[in-house]
Amino acid sequence: MTTMRSRVDPLETEGTGAANGEQARVRVRMYGQGLGDCFLLTFPAVEPQAAESHPRQVHVLIDCGVVMGTPDDAERMRKIVADIADATEGHLDVLVITHEHWDHLSGFVKAREEWSRIEIDTLWMAWTERNDPDGLPGVLKRILEKQRLVQTQIADYALRFGFETEQATVVSLMAFQSDSPVHGQSFAAAQNVSDAFAAAKALVPEHRHVHCEPGEVRPVPGTAVTCYVLGPPRSDARLRQVRPSRDRETYEFQLAADTAGTRGDPERIRQGRRQRLAERDAAWSLRAMEASRSFFNAFAMPLLGPGMLDVDGRHRPASRDRATDRQAESDWESYEQSFPFDRSHRVSLSDAQRAASEHPDAYPALAAYCDEILHWRRIDFDWLAGASEFALRADNLTNNTSLVLAFELPPSADGKRKVLLFVGDAQVGNWFSWDDIEEWLPRDGAVAGQANPDIGELLGRVVFYKVGHHGSHNATLKRLGVERMPSDTSLTAFVPVSSVVAREIKNWTEMPLESLLDALAQRSGGRVVFPNGNVWPSADEASLPSERERIGLTVSEQTLPAKRRVAGGRSVELEPPVPLWVETTIAY
Repeated sequence: MTTMRSRVDPLETEGTGAANGEQARVRVRMYGQGLGDCFLLTFPAVEPQAAESHPRQVHVLIDCGVVMGTPDDAERMRKIVADIADATEGHLDVLVITHEHWDHLSGFVKAREEWSRIEIDTLWMAWTERNDPDGLPGVLKRILEKQRLVQTQIADYALRFGFETEQATVVSLMAFQSDSPVHGQSFAAAQNVSDAFAAAKALVPEHRHVHCEPGEVRPVPGTAVTCYVLGPPRSDARLRQVRPSRDRETYEFQLAADTAGTRGDPERIRQGRRQRLAERDAAWSLRAMEASRSFFNAFAMPLLGPGMLDVDGRHRPASRDRATDRQAESDWESYEQSFPFDRSHRVSLSDAQRAASEHPDAYPALAAYCDEILHWRRIDFDWLAGASEFALRADNLTNNTSLVLAFELPPSADGKRKVLLFVGDAQVGNWFSWDDIEEWLPRDGAVAGQANPDIGELLGRVVFYKVGHHGSHNATLKRLGVERMPSDTSLTAFVPVSSVVAREIKNWTEMPLESLLDALAQRSGGRVVFPNGNVWPSADEASLPSERERIGLTVSEQTLPAKRRVAGGRSVELEPPVPLWVETTIAY
């Protein structure tokens, strides 16, 4: 593999460190597919090596995906997975899947053949993926699946009936749920996150699946590195806490908070937040959402209920097992309760439209109601007014289930144990929950560097931060996040986002959020890196090489194709070719 390097690769020259007395290093590689996560971590192994053998390296991959709508997405992901196979010699020690979003999983279906050539020892997932139908994992999984199906139905309705503009948020958020529908196809028929996650899980035998719980401390196999599991939280309230408040929690409200002067006592603000959280917990708990009479079901079940009918329009339980039958009966009850009238007084929309079309004289009022000229009078789809809020809640809840890992390296010469922080797309509640962890729970012989949880101290040792949710407004905390990280220029932040994809293709104009990037740049001394090999603030072509040298950035000579869009009958280049990957190494 040919690469452009600013210095000699220390992983190739210094080996394990522990074996030869030289300084060991971890390599962090960020792939350049666009808006999506795919990070390859390479650690030196600690096992003694024969003098003539090549030192073994331990490889950990975190996610593999790109957002729906990225030009040539399959080609990009195939090149990336082929490089992973090359860099790891076809062997991953650990595969980490943070959460079920397309931009973190699509590579497992876009590059199936390439993945078939890679052997994986262990798969790490969050506790939310446990097979626990009666516990919180089961409740959460059913809610997330219902939310995904409802979003799919809403998006298909919006496209089918010409409401795409009105429902732009819903259609846009489908980018995190599924592949792009081909011409004439619905979102429901396209591959989705469930398909991609199933493909990823199938790469590793089930007995080697690890479900990580918050507070656990796990060894990275074959290394002297330990890993703290920080999220997702077990707390129902924290999982649903997705919106920042206005008391300096995130960078979205920085200006409002800074111009508010001294209004409001900080302790009263905290008390008010706790009270609001408790109120939401009582009214919107996940189990209450799943109960038959809930606002969630009142919105969701009219869309999902028809899928439970057989060809004769009758409801039949799935009959696969007793638990499944109970759930089917509960869903059917929720569907029935979502209507204002008994079934005997209802006429389906499709039957009504058919009658109006085929027998207009027999049903003149119905024919007038269904007339295209009078379409503006119809109320069939007024329920779509709440669809955008529903989709945002669903998207944020999924993000908050992100598996959050803090890799603690062995002590450096000064005794400090550096930390690499990977937060997936964790949002406000996930971040807050880390301080709720009461004790570390060592697993498989791991030894935590901390005797008791101290998240402030842990974040104070972070030297690498994978910026959450591609630099969005509510995925990185301010006071309890960035402001706890080092300010001595030891911090490096990688932002897995193509601004062109986010802003020009997806119209997400504040991804990445510039106030967040400014704060990270100030904290890190300008060590904020994008997949295109540039930094923040952007360096010009003349100064970029020196900036990369200063940061210690290595850039692949291989490139991914330019991002192009057809407009006005001609192909327009939105972004030139970008490096296949960029990487940095961290000594310990």
